[in-house]
Amino acid sequence: MVFIGGNSLLLILELTSPFFGYWHGVSLLATVLINLLGSRMLHYYSTRMINNIWILRDGKTVEIELMNAFFLSKTRRMNIRNFGYLAPSRVYNVSCFTYQQQESLYINTSRNVYKDPEYAALLSNIVQGREIYLGMPGQESLGQKVKLRAKLNR
Repeated sequence: MVFIGGNSLLLILELTSPFFGYWHGVSLLATVLINLLGSRMLHYYSTRMINNIWILRDGKTVEIELMNAFFLSKTRRMNIRNFGYLAPSRVYNVSCFTYQQQESLYINTSRNVYKDPEYAALLSNIVQGREIYLGMPGQESLGQKVKLRAKLNR
């Protein structure tokens, strides 16, 4: 943001009093526009990238912490049955899946945390919309969370 602001200031100063000539303003404008485009792309993917995922005790809901490159991360509760369409994305090492067929979410399935085959299979089932059974009926409690990284008690 400081880089974009600094180049914008240089562009304004160059256009109001051309020290190097107006052609230098064209290169500064291109620099500002490319940086704005890059920061918009970074914001788009970072607000849809999953940082942490927790399974709630009912096995039907997950709590997802989304990354954010510029602001604080957001946490949302989502129903597992509304996930689907897991596929590789255009971004390297990232898989894409949808929520309610309207919102695309991204997850890095090759992180060290998800390398274990149990975690990978569990995560694959979740993002494909398959609910998880976590215990005996009647013992569900939405208030307690089980972090996906922790081993599940069998």
